[in-house]
This record gives sequence, C-alpha cells and structure tokens, in this order.
Amino acid sequence: MFKDARKRAGLSIEEAAFRVNVAPRTLCKYEAGETVPGPDVVPGMSQEYRRPDMTQRYCREHCPIGQRYSYIHLNNVSTNFSDIWM
Repeated sequence: MFKDARKRAGLSIEEAAFRVNVAPRTLCKYEAGETVPGPDVVPGMSQEYRRPDMTQRYCREHCPIGQRYSYIHLNNVSTNFSDIWM
C-alpha cells in the first residue's frame, strides 16, 4: 500500500521520507512490510501521497479500534427504495 501510493504521488524515497519526517531506510522498511508505521506517521503519508483513504485502511488493518469499528466506502450502490426492498 505505501510504496504504490508513494510512486503514484511521484515521490522518491528520499523526498517522501523528508516530507513525512522519517529516515529513508525507515520508509523502505514500511514499504517492504518489515515494520508497521506508527499512527503518528500515517496521517503525514496520507497527506503527502494525496491518499485520504490511507488512514482508514491503516486503522482497519493495524488498530484494534479500527478493526472493530471500521467501515468500507461503497461505490455505485443504489439507495432507491424499490431496489432495496425485497
């Protein structure tokens, strides 16, 4: 998730690490899945990578509260009563 988001944002490891205030080696470990970033780092990554969904996904996968109470955004779901009613 992290490496793909960084690349899509057009950032090098060095630039992204500088922007989120971590060492490039640390960012590489996050991207390789060797280390899970702390909840203090992910909001910065989300902002710099222009991925507002990243914090939601992080919480759903790594935070006990997010795992219990997380929700998923649904796209193209009809809210028409006749489509819902059975």
